[in-house]
Amino acid sequence: MPVGNNVITLSATNSVGQSASANVTVIVDDDLNLPGPTLTAGPGQVGWQVAAGTTAAQTAQVSVGNAGSGALDWTATSDQPWLTLSAPSGTIADGGDPSTLTLTASPSGLTPNQTYSAKLTLTRAADSNGPAQTIIVPVSLSIGDVWNNVQSTLVLGQHVYLTAVRR
Repeated sequence: MPVGNNVITLSATNSVGQSASANVTVIVDDDLNLPGPTLTAGPGQVGWQVAAGTTAAQTAQVSVGNAGSGALDWTATSDQPWLTLSAPSGTIADGGDPSTLTLTASPSGLTPNQTYSAKLTLTRAADSNGPAQTIIVPVSLSIGDVWNNVQSTLVLGQHVYLTAVRR
């Protein structure tokens, strides 16, 4: 990639014509001095779709990394009781491998034919190496036939907004 800002766009369309896209800006610089500790996380969102009546916990992993130099301490929280985390915090050594955080969604006791939303919040506290950082990863758990609920919502006159990508 050339030096400067480079935008990478991923667009996908499923078999029923629904589509989504995501952009990532990659900054290429010829200054090889790494910034101080810089919190990163991926994937940028997590979601599950399970059948109505499912009680088995669903899991996914989020990689928590450091794109800069120096050690990095992080904390993680969930804002919903159905979403639990494998660890509340961690440390990534200077040049160390990313941490793996396991998310567990429990559909047990939740109402079917609904989509539940949560936020995974990852935080790096401010210190002498740099400012505080917060990354929010949206998490969703859809139980049962949520598509018919969307269709009935549309009949009631509410709006659904879709992202459009122009090439």
